[in-house]
Amino acid sequence: MEGVTTEAYVMLGMGLAVIAVRVALRIRTTAVSRLSTDDYLMIVAAILYIAETYIAWSVEGVWAGKANNGLTTDQREEIVEGSEEYLLRVGGSKTQVAVQCFFVALLWTLKCAVCSFYWRLMGDIKGYRLRVLLACLSVAASWLAVQLTLFCSCVPFHRDWQIQPDPGNRCYAAVSRPFLVMCLLMDIATDAYLLAIPLPMLWQTKGLTKAQKIGLTVVFCAGFTVIICAVARNTILLVHPDTGAHASGDWAVRETFLAVLTSNLAVLYSSFRLWRNKDEDGVATSSK
Repeated sequence: MEGVTTEAYVMLGMGLAVIAVRVALRIRTTAVSRLSTDDYLMIVAAILYIAETYIAWSVEGVWAGKANNGLTTDQREEIVEGSEEYLLRVGGSKTQVAVQCFFVALLWTLKCAVCSFYWRLMGDIKGYRLRVLLACLSVAASWLAVQLTLFCSCVPFHRDWQIQPDPGNRCYAAVSRPFLVMCLLMDIATDAYLLAIPLPMLWQTKGLTKAQKIGLTVVFCAGFTVIICAVARNTILLVHPDTGAHASGDWAVRETFLAVLTSNLAVLYSSFRLWRNKDEDGVATSSK
């Protein structure tokens, strides 16, 4: 557990550092008054990231990795209401619901930030305005689909932390198949579309060298690592549901760390180049 906790907080520190550098570069190149919606969304994402990491830690740190899944019928019958085991499993199950809520909120806030960045970058370019609008609509629709699955696949809602009788897989928040499958499909679909939007414009731009185009393509396509992590996370949770309560929070923070990192790369790249060019222009002017 200690190793996993260290990993989670190291990734949190690195993710927050990336966001801080992004905002600092944007302020340096545009001033505070000209920060855009995507910059503010990234600040919101930082707050959600802190909350998600703490809640994911509490799955093990507070509730000993216990939830309402991974129990036989006999084991459920042995758990006495009000006992320590009962309280740990109920509290752990409620925390798993919170982990999924913050996980979805953080991922889709990052997607919104990317959409806002694309609008700022391509909103006035003929042929791309509609693509970005479709991206915004797809992000909103996919978020709604995931939320409805999370809160409506297990009804009444209190069955998400029911111990006895067995509420079934739909009500195991950590490894609920309907939620995991819906979240994975919507995550992959929106990420793939967001990754595909800027590439045609990038390769049609005449002001960039081939090396710059390749470099920017790598930057934009880094988001595929998030898709790979999402597939790995959901495969592990679906194949090994008995250990899902332990693994769910750990994999959630890993995936969101990659999402935070990759969703900032393009802005960091462009802001750093702009800042460097300004400094070079300043040096050239002063030398005259």
